Amino acid sequence: MKRGTSQEQNMALGGSPCRERSSELVFLDVETTMPVRKEKRFRMLEFGAIVVCPRKLVEKRSYSTLIRPGDLSMVPESSSRSDGITREAVAAAPKFEEVAATIYGILH
Repeated sequence: MKRGTSQEQNMALGGSPCRERSSELVFLDVETTMPVRKEKRFRMLEFGAIVVCPRKLVEKRSYSTLIRPGDLSMVPESSSRSDGITREAVAAAPKFEEVAATIYGILH
């Protein structure tokens, strides 16, 4: 999946038997902050999903976006070493509220 931008890709299946949404599998990948103190909470930094037709094992569509947390100081400098996500990258990303409907649509 392409990182750093919101992108949804629809792939034509050309007569695939996987026409009903009930026969789709969704694989998720989520990157979060890692709180250093107990009172701190996890914050989502990236959401990715791949929708697959299980009968044919083909990708139907995918979606990936970075997510800007309310407090950019929650993104530690060490984050870029482990997952490649930087404060600068998430500063330009949409807030969760801006992509929540898209994520909901993928999961339902």
